[in-house]
Parts: sequence; C-alpha cells; structure tokens
Amino acid sequence: MLRKIGYPAVAESDGILMGPSPKQNFQSGAIGYLFDYPGYLDLVSELPAMTFANLSSSAALEVRRYSGFDDFRQAFQFMPVEQMPLSTATVTPTQWILRLPGCEVYFLRAFPRLIDASVPKNHLLILLTMEEASETTFNGVAVQPGLVAFMRGPCDYRIVEPVARMSAAIHFNSRMEDRGWPSVESGLLSLAPGSVELVRLKTLIVQLIVSAGASPHSWLQAVLGQSARDSLLLALDAMLESAELAGYERSVSYRKYLQIMDVIDTALKTDPARPIYSEALAAAAGVSVRTLHNATVRLRSVSLHNYLRMRRLWMVRQRLLTGDPCLQVKSCALAYGFWHLGEFSSAYTAQFGELPSQTLARARGA
Repeated sequence: MLRKIGYPAVAESDGILMGPSPKQNFQSGAIGYLFDYPGYLDLVSELPAMTFANLSSSAALEVRRYSGFDDFRQAFQFMPVEQMPLSTATVTPTQWILRLPGCEVYFLRAFPRLIDASVPKNHLLILLTMEEASETTFNGVAVQPGLVAFMRGPCDYRIVEPVARMSAAIHFNSRMEDRGWPSVESGLLSLAPGSVELVRLKTLIVQLIVSAGASPHSWLQAVLGQSARDSLLLALDAMLESAELAGYERSVSYRKYLQIMDVIDTALKTDPARPIYSEALAAAAGVSVRTLHNATVRLRSVSLHNYLRMRRLWMVRQRLLTGDPCLQVKSCALAYGFWHLGEFSSAYTAQFGELPSQTLARARGA
C-alpha cells in the first residue's frame, strides 16, 4: 500500500521495525524509512486521507468507524471521557488503536467537540495534534502548533476543538519514571519540542499504524510488537529531550477554573429542569459572577448562557436517542429546562441539523 503512493519500500523480510537493534535502527533511519523521504513534513496530513481509510481491524490494530457523533465512543478504556459536539460538521469519526506491550497508540479523526477527561493515578498520557492546531484550547489556553501535552495522573483536562481535526495519544499504564522524562508527580506539562523530533514521532505513529493494518500477519510475531514499542520509546526520548517547557502549567487560574466548571456541571446534572442563575452558581463556587463567566469563556470558549444551553440541548438529544416509546419531545424539552418550545426547536435544529422530532423518530426506527 505504501508503494502505491510513492514512499520508499522496505523489504518485508527485513520487517518494518526489525534490524540490528532498535537504537541503531532509530539513529540510521531504518526503523523510520519515511523519515528521510523529502516530503515527510507533509506526510502526516496526506497519508491518513490516502491510506488510513483502507485499513481494517486485525490482531494488531483495532479500527473503529462511526456514522456520526451520536454513536461515537472514545476508545480510552482506562479513564472517563465526556464529550459534546459543537457543530453538525459532516465528519465520519474514526479511531485507530495500536496496542503494544505496556502501552497503546491512538490515532483519531473527530468532529468539533468539547472534551472533559481525567487521567487516573499512575498512568501517563501524551497528547499531540497530527496537523496544525486551529483555534483549539487546552485547559483554557490556545494551543500553538507543535505543542505536546504530557500528563501523569491524577490529572483533569478540558479541550475545546471547534473544528474537525486529527490527533494522537500515547498511553502508558505506568508512570514511566525510569527514562529521564519530565519530572512531574501529577498534573500537566505543556511542552514545545524540536520540530524535527516532533515530526519524526508523528511520522513513526503513522508508520506503525499503517504497518499494523497493511501487514497484520507480520504483527502476530510478539518480537515485532516489542520492537515497535522500543522504537516508539526512542522517538519519545528524542522528542522529550528536545522539548522546552511551554509554561502552561504555571497558570494557577486554570486549576481554579476547573473547580468552577465542576460546580456548573454538577448543578446542571443534579436538576436539569431547574433554572440556573449566575448569582447562585457564583455563590456555590465561592467566586464573583465575573470570575464565573471568565471561567466558562476560558474553558468552553462560549459564554455561560450559551454553554448551559448547549449542554441542555445535548442532554435532550441523548434522551431522545433512547427511542423510548412513551417519550414526547415536549416533555423531554421541559425536563431539561426549555420552557419556550419554539425557541428550543430552533436552537436544537441549529445545533444538530435536524428537528428533535426527527431525532426521536430515527431512534425509534421510523
């Protein structure tokens, strides 16, 4: 498959990641035969569209394709993740998951969304965008191209992705404190690695996933999975050694804002039909109304009013999608705090591209 798009071929007998030793391979480029290709800087953005769509699940690679955001489920099984769509962008969400000894590599094409997640204790998660970041915010800070999030649990994070994008995650089910990586007991470090080292890591991620999907029989060999992990660790070593601290974790405000958002979300989930007022929320959070609004804008990129409406609309949609034969759109809207049904219907259609009655009918199989 790689030969069709003109990239240098590697003899199958050699194995994509096999050779004298992982370190020698990494240094010589043998394990990353795409590294020295003249157009490798564009590889990450071009290859998924050209090749990933043809990959199927195998013993080495799990591929999850979804019809839309309603049935999308984040593949992270090791931690809780909540998400909410931000638009009706016509994106077919897909996840490619490569499981290696002691770690997993995730490649994701997703829709515009809000993400709330918590990395559990004694786990390490590394997040990176696989293309130029576009208006994305991470814990309330605009993500600049080339930044990497390095998190040791327990650690909460909030992401706003206003456009469809591709990203990758590398998860270790241990703290990985024996390789000289950044020292953080728990929490987030935002890192700015060297451009060459970062592109090499991204290229290796693409290479590993394409290889696992295109040559599944070769990946049945346990030694190949271990060699792939060794190669990934060496690429991470180089990337992290080149990285400088971006300074995001020095912001005390985002930790405070996370606590404020927890108060807002808890109030909404506890009694979604009850009107929610800024003054009451601010009092419950122990902050001023201005700080309450600042937290919402910083972490959700919308005003408090708009965020509450978006969240209520998403809760209504999840309820309608149950297809309950006794459910009515009107009663569902009222149950989630929408008292003006005309405004509710217009807002719902603008958010999800269909009437609430259409959502319910589709869920019932009508």
